[in-house]
Amino acid sequence: MGTARERAKTDALASVLEDIATSGYPDLQTGVLWEAARDEHLAGLADEQPCVA
Repeated sequence: MGTARERAKTDALASVLEDIATSGYPDLQTGVLWEAARDEHLAGLADEQPCVA
């Protein structure tokens, strides 16, 4: 289950990077501030279940 989740995250990141490579960075007026993206990501990490190896 963890591997599939990591693969999905990697695919999402690759998609974003491909879009940036193709179209350039988003316009400042339509983009998301890095602070907001960081806070959203940290909140998502806090909600995840801990993994035990």
